[in-house]
Amino acid sequence: MPPKIRILPPEIVNRIAAGEVVERPASVLKELVENSIDASATQVFVDLEEGGTKRILVRDNGSGLGPEDMQLAFESHATSKLTEADLETNLLGVSTLGFRGEALASIASVSMVEMVSRTHGAPHASRFRPSRDKPGGELEPAAAEMGTTIEVRNLFYNVPARRKFLRSPGTELSHAVQQLTRIALGFPGLHFKLTSARKPLLDLPAVNGLGDRLRQLLEKGIAEKLLEVRHEPDSRGGPGLVGFVGPAKVHRKDARGQHLFVNGRWVRDRVLSHALRSAYQGFQIPGYQPIAYLFLDLPPGEVDVNVHPTKSEVRFRDSSEVYRLVHHSVREALERSRESQPATQEVPVPAGGMSAEPGCQGGVSARDDRDPRARIEQAALDFFAAPPRPERDYRNFAAASPTRRPAVLDPSTPRSDLGEAAPIERPVPPDRPALKVYQILESYLLIEREDGILLIDQHALHEKILFEEIYRRISGGEVERQRLLIPEVLDLSADLMVLVDEAAEVLRPFGFELERFGPATAAVHAFPAILDRGPGQPQVASIVRSVLEALRSEIGGVRSQKPVEDQIYRIAATIACKRAVKAGMPLSASEIEHLLARGDLAEDPRHCPHGRPTSIAYSRRDIERGFDRK
Repeated sequence: MPPKIRILPPEIVNRIAAGEVVERPASVLKELVENSIDASATQVFVDLEEGGTKRILVRDNGSGLGPEDMQLAFESHATSKLTEADLETNLLGVSTLGFRGEALASIASVSMVEMVSRTHGAPHASRFRPSRDKPGGELEPAAAEMGTTIEVRNLFYNVPARRKFLRSPGTELSHAVQQLTRIALGFPGLHFKLTSARKPLLDLPAVNGLGDRLRQLLEKGIAEKLLEVRHEPDSRGGPGLVGFVGPAKVHRKDARGQHLFVNGRWVRDRVLSHALRSAYQGFQIPGYQPIAYLFLDLPPGEVDVNVHPTKSEVRFRDSSEVYRLVHHSVREALERSRESQPATQEVPVPAGGMSAEPGCQGGVSARDDRDPRARIEQAALDFFAAPPRPERDYRNFAAASPTRRPAVLDPSTPRSDLGEAAPIERPVPPDRPALKVYQILESYLLIEREDGILLIDQHALHEKILFEEIYRRISGGEVERQRLLIPEVLDLSADLMVLVDEAAEVLRPFGFELERFGPATAAVHAFPAILDRGPGQPQVASIVRSVLEALRSEIGGVRSQKPVEDQIYRIAATIACKRAVKAGMPLSASEIEHLLARGDLAEDPRHCPHGRPTSIAYSRRDIERGFDRK
């Protein structure tokens, strides 16, 4: 009987390892650039074709490899980054970016690779091509300066199943820009450059520190608003923390603005993320995410970087100490800036952020110099005043009987000492008993009914009303363009700039005209007329930016993998969230009346486009149980 256990061939082993190390072109770029840094390079240039799926070239001015080392470098588990002492004592003490020795062998197993390298003092360079047909590969003399150049072509050409999972060239290029940006943040003293189709996308000369690097990467004015975080290591050689965080009122709805590094490596770590978020408790509106660029340095033996093949996860020897350090250091920076900035801002994320699904978290409003009443009245004129469609009756909104019509507040009604309006009853047809309505906390509508109470989130309901109208118009082709006499210009980070051309194609049917305007800017020439730019309305650039970010992971591949309706849904939801009344805005009687009447006409008023409920019902029995009355 033949044995059940068998040894896999080396080429199969390398392909399996490639599945752990090589996910997409950005993964290859990461491994090759980190090798360049470990080789003491001061300049690293990257060139990509078709987002890296066709070609990835990385050239550095590092120490280079000799002919014999070039051949060994492509063997499994071969490395120059572990000494005999490391092997005999503690692998946790390794301080280089990589050391497992899997990357080059794995990359060569799923692509065509060529390396050209020259060491200091060598008479010429050498060219090496790994080959499965020829043991040892092909080695020959070449002409090149000191350093190493690696070219990777046709990624996953021999693994069709893996190649199918690659996205469009634009999306893969965006991931590559993010990856190089993360590395550049960790090494501001090095010069990084990235080009694609002979167009420069990133050119980051060496600078003196993180602050200067952020000024290179972030959009204008953002870097100056960041707060410095600094905790020097103690005399015992404990951990240190440096970096920058956003003030409490500069935030995002997702975590893509959080960049966490451990000993120079960009990592995902729950301990660090939770410590950062907890530091903002009491400073920031719940549901929003801070932005941060934090670098934790600690002795190599205090952190295990070998948890994951890509080194994107770590394990701390004393996670409690790390948590306290991050929490207290960030908290101190926030305490020092309590005066902070006057307006709430949502900042665009630079390249390299973590992806997360955007979603509405309540639509908390920013305050400006205009009277809030004027802003709300304008919103009412724009969207609430549309007459009810005559062919439909008022429906059963959120469990209210169809024989009832909500009552509204009289704007002349005096306010009580608690700041809440006393309810009044409004004449309605005899078959529709009057109800009582309160606006509470300037965010919710409380309706008293015979069987209990109904609590409505004014932002969520308005958002759903607008969403259905916008979705109907866009999906029905009822999009009229409003052209701009002077284009509205957006400053964009590099990973969004690479998506502008594809985004323009996606957005054109929806009424937007978008094009590149410069190396780091795009121009909006037209927008849907439904986005009337009245007083208090969001800027078109803000909406386009939100759509760009929402489509970041969808552009390209979505057209072959998902229906167009998904794109329409996202765009309509983004526009509706921007235009809806916000939490914290007082509503007049006429506005409340319009809102509830339009809610009656909505196709499905129970949930906002992001899935949050628009209303919560409490029966009389629920209330009485809460007070132990029954």
